[in-house]
Amino acid sequence: MKHLYLLPLLLCLTCTFSATAQTTISNAPEQNCIGGIPVCKPIYKQVNAYIGCGTDSELNVGNYDCDPYNEEVNSVWYIINVISPGNLVFKITPNRLSDDYDWSLWNITDSGCSALYNYTTNTPMPYLSIRCNASGNPGITGLDIGATLPKEGPGGTPHFSTILPVTAGQTFALCILNWSRSTYGYTLDFTESSASIYDTVRPRFKAVKVGGCNFPNDTIHVTMTVPILCTSLDADGSDFYITPAVTGIRVNAAVSSVCQAGGTIATTYNLLLSAPLPPGTYSLHCRVGKDTNTLVDNCVNEQATSDSIVFKVYKNFTYSDTTICSGTSLTLISAIPNTDSPYTILWTPNAYLNNNTVSNPVASPINDETYVATITQHLTGKTCIATDTDHITVLQWYQLLNQDTAICKGDPVQIRMTADLRYKYKWSPSRGLNNSISTTPIAYPDTDITYTVTASYPTCRDSISSFSIRIIPIPDTFSLVANTLLCNGKSVSLVTPADSNYRYKWSTGNTTCCVTVTAAGTYSLKKYTVCGFADASLDIASYPCDSCIWAPSGFTPNGDGRNDKFHIISRCPLKSFYTEVVNRYGQSVFKSYWIDRQWDGTKNGVPAEVGTYYYYIRYTLNKEDATEQTVKGDITLVR
Repeated sequence: MKHLYLLPLLLCLTCTFSATAQTTISNAPEQNCIGGIPVCKPIYKQVNAYIGCGTDSELNVGNYDCDPYNEEVNSVWYIINVISPGNLVFKITPNRLSDDYDWSLWNITDSGCSALYNYTTNTPMPYLSIRCNASGNPGITGLDIGATLPKEGPGGTPHFSTILPVTAGQTFALCILNWSRSTYGYTLDFTESSASIYDTVRPRFKAVKVGGCNFPNDTIHVTMTVPILCTSLDADGSDFYITPAVTGIRVNAAVSSVCQAGGTIATTYNLLLSAPLPPGTYSLHCRVGKDTNTLVDNCVNEQATSDSIVFKVYKNFTYSDTTICSGTSLTLISAIPNTDSPYTILWTPNAYLNNNTVSNPVASPINDETYVATITQHLTGKTCIATDTDHITVLQWYQLLNQDTAICKGDPVQIRMTADLRYKYKWSPSRGLNNSISTTPIAYPDTDITYTVTASYPTCRDSISSFSIRIIPIPDTFSLVANTLLCNGKSVSLVTPADSNYRYKWSTGNTTCCVTVTAAGTYSLKKYTVCGFADASLDIASYPCDSCIWAPSGFTPNGDGRNDKFHIISRCPLKSFYTEVVNRYGQSVFKSYWIDRQWDGTKNGVPAEVGTYYYYIRYTLNKEDATEQTVKGDITLVR
């Protein structure tokens, strides 16, 4: 177990320790991650022990999280490339079991050793390990199937950490720390791993980048599938050629910042061209260089001469124009600089961005906006600045200005919208419209109707609005009907069917559909709307209703239960009675000897024509010396 009172001893064991000891190794390339020993076989027997930490102290509290109180101590590095998936298992067995070896494991698949240490600025990077063990117990340690914890710090008791599932193509860096400063060495054993980590696969091109802040069009940044030996990278660039060939442009040099910093392996390198490549699509090919070999990985596998990769050359800046729907967001895209060198990025304006200092912020603008990313990268001896521009066009929602309305029949309605013409519009129904896909059609409806517009744009949800048009009616010709005769001193109702669509104006000044009058005269009614009117009049005569025989002036046989039949009333006892009704041609349509019998307005069971009819009445009062009397008159039949 490590205790605080051991701190002076720890300081002595760090990279500043200057003492030497027999059977020890110091300042060896493999004591830095970039010179790590490639894992190409199952067992590594280390007879001698490592002292110091090479040329760089690559670990600190930001990346050696199992022992945050210490930095890199008497280290050696191994690089593990996964060929096929499975579990990674290893054992570190001290040659003297009383010795204490600590260790830590990092996933460096994407950035190589630069994930842990910036070799340009000589500063450790904050990148946590995925497995580590600094328990302070001597003896065997490593990854074991029986372990329960992925990491164990000082003071813990487990010697082992949990096994690690891995996938093909991953790369890991293992750092073994000789914490007790033993001179007896150790054995590193991978034989229990189910994953294949003994690299027999040829290295290949993985990615190519041309242009951008760090790499103008005369520089090609290449990433390999696995680290390659710095000694296999021919400095004159003769290991490579480009197709299609461009006159005057060739690979002049191949350089790696990791190799230049003293590393033995590198995953990335730059090819320097004699002149910038014009925009276009190219292929980078491998060949045997002047050094008589292609690129060789750290397990001595050579790159095949048939290997190639396609890449595109763009301008040194990008400009994109994107259209989005109103109320939606999108992720801005900027050219990512070389992450091996420190950089900053600033988007302007800052409006509607979730973060204007990251490479790919989320923008939610409400109006059209142009965002510019300024990328500033600090390289050795210079500062590089590049810009990316993203113009966002925001589709605006339309607004239908028409409200529900009423018009006279035949009048047009102009439809108005505040419309974004990038939408497509469709009106339904199309009946009565001069153009069913216009934003400003004219409607000529002939009946009540509701028009609906649908606005559509690809990837946007449809928007729907509608409004209704009502046709204001014009009154038809009509007649006034009196329910009964007007007797002197009595009243009579003048009626027309009520309709909420119309307004009314009587000659009496009344504004309702029906009035009651008590005097003889001519009465008229005007029925109207804003679109037109109709009128009718009726003469009312008064009669002395105290005579024995009374006949109405009109009736309405329409089945509404009011004044449906022509009937005669007698106020006196009669001895005899006869009546007959004839049309204007003198043809008889009704006869009766009974005063209670009424004419229903038909002739031979068929409705008689509307118009004026004439009646003749003979009657004799039931009294002595009574003589026969006659009454003549006319009656109007109205339906």
